[in-house]
Amino acid sequence: MTKRLMMAIMMAAMLTLAATAQINEMYIEDFTIDPGTVIEVPVMLHCQTPSRGMQFDLTLCEGLTLQDIELTQESLDKGMNLFTRRGGNKVTIGTYPSNRVCYDTVPTPVVILYLEAAETFTGGTITMTRVRGATLDNASIKMNDTTTTVTAGGTSGVAQVVVPRNAVGVDYFTLDGIRVTRPAGVAIQVTRYDDGTTAACKIRE
Repeated sequence: MTKRLMMAIMMAAMLTLAATAQINEMYIEDFTIDPGTVIEVPVMLHCQTPSRGMQFDLTLCEGLTLQDIELTQESLDKGMNLFTRRGGNKVTIGTYPSNRVCYDTVPTPVVILYLEAAETFTGGTITMTRVRGATLDNASIKMNDTTTTVTAGGTSGVAQVVVPRNAVGVDYFTLDGIRVTRPAGVAIQVTRYDDGTTAACKIRE
């Protein structure tokens, strides 16, 4: 009888631990990007252990280029700051607060990546490694590495034909949509091509 009681207590304890296990993860949802375009991709944080910041190493697949990184409105509202360190196809990205605050314990977009796909991009994967957060007492919150599948738009299993095109002009616009001759600070660059298409990307002068 005692043995059965002990087993019941142990099972109840295990179920309680499972029910209260903390979800701490950072991830990028699988996405599709058309070759020759730039899109915004949010990085999500779901940290049920209150985290006052985050950091990870991002490795891009061949054919993808990181044009820019921005804090989301959610991070700005928390008074977060952004830091980055680039090296080859890998970039270290992190946020840290100006005061004693933490991110919400629900899935939250923390930074926006502006990714550009080359004209010859056919798909691949990007990885997030050395992912971690920090508690208010600066204790490390370790999270698992994640992999994101990136699909090239318009392929649908059919080999993509890439038609060469030549740039015929470049225009610059402010973030408010005003055309300028010489960009200053952050601006939008729109490249015009001889096939009538355009490509836009954010630049920083």
